[in-house]
Amino acid sequence: MTELEKKLICKAAMDLETGHHLLYERSGNEILMINEVLEMLATPDELMSDRQKEIYEEYRLCTDYEYWKEKNNE
Repeated sequence: MTELEKKLICKAAMDLETGHHLLYERSGNEILMINEVLEMLATPDELMSDRQKEIYEEYRLCTDYEYWKEKNNE
């Protein structure tokens, strides 16, 4: 996963948490990532693709401080 993808996932996570994407226009890449994150969130864990699992990991790092802290202390 590229650094750009990681940034887009984090931005998508924040947009979905706050609704900010409803107020301000997003680029095509940002909208695609929001849709990919939404699809990942709707997919049961046992059916997730490898890419969805990577997206979920990055999503958790952006939205769960305790998880982020745990991962950064390893």
